[in-house]
Amino acid sequence: MWNLKILYDSDEKWIKYYEEYAKEMAILETPKIELNKLEEIFNFIQCNAIILDDIYTYGLLRREQDVLNKDVTKGLSQIRQIYVDFNKKLELLLSFFRERRKEILDILHVDPKLKKYYSYFLNMNLNSQNEIKEIYNKIAPYDRYMEWYGSFERIGEDPRTHQEINEFNLLNYLKSERKEERRLVYHAVEEFLKENSEIAAGYLNTHIQLNNYAASKCGFDDSYSYFTANNTLCKNAKEFLIHYKSIFVDINKKIVEVKKSMLCLDTIGYEDMYFLSGELEYNISIDEAKQIVLESFSKFGTEFQQITKKALYENWIDSENYDGKHSGQRSYSSYRSHPYITIPWNGRIDDLFSLAHEVAGAVGQWFAAENQEYIYSELSIVKVEFLSALGMLYLSEYLLENRNFNKIEKLVKAKVIDFLKDSLMVPFEFSLIEMELYSKGVKQKLIVDDISDIWYSVIENFHDVSNFEEMRINRYNWVRHDHLYLNAYDFRYIESFLIALSSSEKVTRKNDKFIKLLRLGEKVTDKIFFDEIEGKRESRFLVNEAIKKVYNLLEECEK
Repeated sequence: MWNLKILYDSDEKWIKYYEEYAKEMAILETPKIELNKLEEIFNFIQCNAIILDDIYTYGLLRREQDVLNKDVTKGLSQIRQIYVDFNKKLELLLSFFRERRKEILDILHVDPKLKKYYSYFLNMNLNSQNEIKEIYNKIAPYDRYMEWYGSFERIGEDPRTHQEINEFNLLNYLKSERKEERRLVYHAVEEFLKENSEIAAGYLNTHIQLNNYAASKCGFDDSYSYFTANNTLCKNAKEFLIHYKSIFVDINKKIVEVKKSMLCLDTIGYEDMYFLSGELEYNISIDEAKQIVLESFSKFGTEFQQITKKALYENWIDSENYDGKHSGQRSYSSYRSHPYITIPWNGRIDDLFSLAHEVAGAVGQWFAAENQEYIYSELSIVKVEFLSALGMLYLSEYLLENRNFNKIEKLVKAKVIDFLKDSLMVPFEFSLIEMELYSKGVKQKLIVDDISDIWYSVIENFHDVSNFEEMRINRYNWVRHDHLYLNAYDFRYIESFLIALSSSEKVTRKNDKFIKLLRLGEKVTDKIFFDEIEGKRESRFLVNEAIKKVYNLLEECEK
């Protein structure tokens, strides 16, 4: 369990603090808008940003611990409104920044006291969308979806035993050795999702329409183009997804075929995608997993490994598993303390990979925040997920190469295949779905059938292999996926994972440069960061090398 007293002693003190801060924000005055007041202006922005980071991070962490806590949900909503109020205060400053941008850059470039703000200002988004953000915050479709879906004590019933299925025991059912049990449970959950799809469609459509409206104000066709505009992989994310779709469909079909063979199944279905033969016989404790991750991270270099030890053994991780806890694995950065990681521990090999994923990203965040201005302290999504992907790649290589794991060699290989599926194939599928949803949402309101048709057409295409048992009701599976609210996060995941596949050996050879780059945080753009590691080359060569590595790993696991 985390020690959140580093941030606030109790929920009551947190509530009292953000309520008082909200009152202060209402009467807060911005500094005078003059070129000779730049230091005061930037200090004003940074000091308030640190306060907001503290109160918001605490709320997010408490939501992880208790997803049904209404005080926490209410608090997060109110804090988002404080963000909106703060952004209103900044509107005149942003206008000043836009009008005098060149002069300000010239001053920041030469003034010794102000040089530290140069990179921040150079990459600053000077577009003001405060009115739209305020509307989104008041309607809060994502928060309402999370609260609504999190309120379900059951998401189905086991048709054989009549026991309740929920988000906390669903994976246990899908790990059953009996295929028929897996299929019945999967179908029962889909029936429940179908029954609740109308409400889910309302939340998702609202999210998409509000974001599309915001994107149109910035000159974009839809929000997907807006969210993916500044990626490091390609000029146009939509064109990239369309161009590589057939290649990734073929890879996923290969994975499904290999999985069917490994499981010795005559037919395979969606319910089998989570099952690993022999997994139930292999139970790994959190302490064993920590040692394995620590050893496998030697490829990151000594310094990275030292901070990994801190992450593993100095209470960064909450591994408790109980009803009411937010399902899934995540990490959160915190400027005033250390990153926080949540992994509900079940003792499976899945958890081992999740640990490597979350710890690698969190350690990178620690380096970025070390002795650093707040404005540069939080790594971009792409950098964090790049580190997370590297962590799982290094773990995969460690397990495949280490003779100590020969007894579970089949399980390790099966898990590496699932790792490729979950870390590359699933994000690619979700990206295509999200892209099509935003595109269609420009023209019309999205109802259940619109969302379900888009979801199922993509998922079906990726699993169209011989002897695959279709399940039409799987078209409602989108109801339980909050990734569709995360604003092209899955494309960032594809981007970072492909770069990680291509550059994993280069990071091992350039440990010192790698750590120096992490310590610079967001002083360096994603492009500069990856150019320094990867070298400047066309993305098609990088992607082709990554795809080749995927096939090499698949071949290794088929042996």
